[in-house]
Amino acid sequence: MSKETIIRLKEAEAEAARILSDAEARAKQMRADAEAAGRALCESTERELSEELAGMLEQIRERSEEHRQRVLEETRGEAETIASNVRLNRKSAEKIVIRGLDAKCR
Repeated sequence: MSKETIIRLKEAEAEAARILSDAEARAKQMRADAEAAGRALCESTERELSEELAGMLEQIRERSEEHRQRVLEETRGEAETIASNVRLNRKSAEKIVIRGLDAKCR
């Protein structure tokens, strides 16, 4: 091999090493950028989902409270009806007992 060929080979090897080094540096930077973008996207998504879930939870609480109020009102109405029936039955029972006592006393 001639001296000129050896010099060209060394220059080509140096150029290849430089190209490889540049490519590795770009790949490293691209990976760092992608990881940063991924982290930012994850944080953004978590924040959005957290806000959305908080809103959904508030809606559930509101509906739950409305449902509780409706059930409470219905229960009060049923309790009043039962109490009224109990009073009527009690009066009827008292009349029956009084009539029985009256019949025994005669």
